[in-house]
Amino acid sequence: MKQLKAKIGVLFGFIATLMFMLVDCQSDVSSFDILFPQNWYTRTLQSCMEVWGDLDQIIADEDIPFEQCHIIVDGSIGKMSYSLHCVENRVDTVVVDDDDLAYLIRLLRSLEHKCEKLAGRQFDDKLSCLQVRIKQLYMQLHQLIQTDSATFSSRD
Repeated sequence: MKQLKAKIGVLFGFIATLMFMLVDCQSDVSSFDILFPQNWYTRTLQSCMEVWGDLDQIIADEDIPFEQCHIIVDGSIGKMSYSLHCVENRVDTVVVDDDDLAYLIRLLRSLEHKCEKLAGRQFDDKLSCLQVRIKQLYMQLHQLIQTDSATFSSRD
């Protein structure tokens, strides 16, 4: 009987330790979000950089199977659509510097050049869809810079 009580005590101690570890891990995640908050700009930038990596992978490795290229380009279209959604639906009031927006626009131009390098392959229809998304995001960011500039000039 004493052995059973000892085993139950060890089991409850183990469960309590796991619970404390779980609570501690959750508090670390929230502190990370406080230090490095995710806003519409960071989400857009991160998605665009992932698309850049995807396109670099296709350009660098010409031995990638055709089906895998389709999957990568489909994923890139989804990431660009998400980026466009983040910019169109800016609900947070984060003020983004024009220099940061200009960097994102340069990144989009680089993505356009990478798409041009991939032209002539068998997935041109998907690539053209990706290019449309890139141009839409480019126009949204360009309008955002113009709107911010107009707001600042009207304050002066």
